[in-house]
Amino acid sequence: SDVEVLGVERAVGQRGEVLGAGGVTLIVDRPVYRIGIDKTLGDQAAQQEGARGLATALGMDPDAFAARVEAAGPKAFVEAIVVRENDPGYDVAALAGFPTARALRDTIPLAPTRAFARQVLGVVGPATAEIIDESDGAVAAGDLAGLSGLVRQYDARLRGTPGLVVAATAEGTGARRELFSAEPVAGRALHTTLDVGLQTEADSLLAGVGPASAIVALRPSTGDVLAVSSGPGGEGLSTATLGQYAPGSTFKVVSSLALLRSGATADTQVPCTPTITVDGREFTNFPGYPSGALGTVPLRAAFANSCNTAFISQRDAASAQALVDAAGSLGWGATGDLGFAAFLGSVPSDSTGTDHAASMIGQGRVLASPLGMATVAASV
Repeated sequence: SDVEVLGVERAVGQRGEVLGAGGVTLIVDRPVYRIGIDKTLGDQAAQQEGARGLATALGMDPDAFAARVEAAGPKAFVEAIVVRENDPGYDVAALAGFPTARALRDTIPLAPTRAFARQVLGVVGPATAEIIDESDGAVAAGDLAGLSGLVRQYDARLRGTPGLVVAATAEGTGARRELFSAEPVAGRALHTTLDVGLQTEADSLLAGVGPASAIVALRPSTGDVLAVSSGPGGEGLSTATLGQYAPGSTFKVVSSLALLRSGATADTQVPCTPTITVDGREFTNFPGYPSGALGTVPLRAAFANSCNTAFISQRDAASAQALVDAAGSLGWGATGDLGFAAFLGSVPSDSTGTDHAASMIGQGRVLASPLGMATVAASV
């Protein structure tokens, strides 16, 4: 009898879409060009010439890319870059014009723009060895997977379940018997609250900002995060959600709540002096503080003008724990799962002396993210 060979065929299900506010699709299959060197074209000299020319045009290390091309198999396509169709930043025809270079059409799951909430949403690409190893067989070489951000965090939801066909094929005749089959199950959609228009606007506003920067927009009535953008100065960090910075005078919102809880009112008189000294350390107001706003003033005026010395003068009325509690009431105390990686803020509960004085004006060991301060404002 004819010998049969047992084979397993795997079919990947359709990835779930990532949706924004109003059910608008954020990440969906979009047309791209994969640009690289095709080693079935030309001899080694042409491949090396093309590799160096292509890498130079793309601002890559020509020696490193040429070495990668040389090390690849004899029929390999060695990818240099993936470019969105109609991306004005790349002349695809010119890049494909180098010796042995080609531009292959493909589709991959992409957000509306390259920058679109990139640090939070993340990117989808070929599964890495680490992801394959961690998946317990659910992800195989050649599969797409979430490589970072939400699309990695929720990859199991988005990727669904692969289908499987087990078949026996006769070596002599090629006759095939299907022994078992299971259809692939499509991934499920991931719903977010990001607003396409606001997110795109936030990304564009930060595109040219040099230092680390962020914009967060919340809808106070629901807590929905409508935009969460981190500028290029963060070098890939989601400064908007994970950055830890001294909130400075924005923290006086928290200090004010602690003072109101201690019995103060908006009309309580407080001393706004040019300087105040605590345990030998001198604190001042911001440079150019209006002299007309100095003196004994109501708390509302000290708050409106952001008088450091007035708030520090009231430090005994708002203990370190009172500041912790006030911050918690304004959103920093959230202990449940936010659905994504985030840092809101932290206030030391053991601060005394100059350390506590600094806490009153959002300095010292007080840390906040832009998301955390947006949460404070939305809570108010």
